[in-house]
Amino acid sequence: VLTARSGLMTAAQSHDRIALVASTLEHRAGRRWRSLQNTANAAQILYFSVSEWSSYRRGTDFYPESVLIWLEVDTTLRKLTDDRKSMDDFCHAFYAGHEGQPIIETYTFADLVSTLNGIAPYDWASFFRSRLDSTAANAPLGGISGGGWRLVYNDDPNEIQSAEDEISGSSDFTPAIGLRVKRDGAIVDAVPGMPAFESGLGPYSKIIGINGLAFSVEEMKRAIRDSKSNSTAIELQIEKAGKLETHKIQYHGGNQFPHLERLIDAPDYLDEILKPLTGTAVN
Repeated sequence: VLTARSGLMTAAQSHDRIALVASTLEHRAGRRWRSLQNTANAAQILYFSVSEWSSYRRGTDFYPESVLIWLEVDTTLRKLTDDRKSMDDFCHAFYAGHEGQPIIETYTFADLVSTLNGIAPYDWASFFRSRLDSTAANAPLGGISGGGWRLVYNDDPNEIQSAEDEISGSSDFTPAIGLRVKRDGAIVDAVPGMPAFESGLGPYSKIIGINGLAFSVEEMKRAIRDSKSNSTAIELQIEKAGKLETHKIQYHGGNQFPHLERLIDAPDYLDEILKPLTGTAVN
């Protein structure tokens, strides 16, 4: 929100960022056994965990998933108050300072719920607990839909994902086949239940060939793109523990990059949230 309001990101880039966060969390296979609350409880372990099998283990998801949860809080506040109140009002009330020297002031879950109820009465305790304790397969996307948008996938690259792949040195094919690989073909993660995992692929192995050609990220993108018009499986040559293996990925969906798409006839709360503040005091 701050990067968009300050102009460090455009609205379109902010949309792609939110879409990427939502897509990543939608493909966390570990959602079925580890709740968001548990990722916070296990933070001291997850902070230092390796990237391999991160989808099934989950990571410090309480950071990115909070983006979705608090977006839903904001859109809910706006709906409950006919767009008169928002997260801006919550921040003014909850983070209000004190006269004089700075002090350390702790807070509880009850304090948070009480502040929200003071802005717009609602069952906020159940709202948060249901999202914190859930082991449902899907991520909480109510803030996106409540904001007038929806998560979609197409073959148009996600600008933020492309930038992150360039920096990290890995490529994320998760929405398509459930696979993350490094530039040299080393497999970072395979998502249980998705095509790459079902073909027998997993971390600690390396892709050296794709459909008879030497591995490259671009060749991988091409094979996934062409799968939409190709009835044959994507054939990968794998090096694993000094042995060579052939794996066939049964997939024909083409590239799947996450984006947000506007919902017709729904209020556009999301872009309203991302707009710079006018400087008018919030009461």
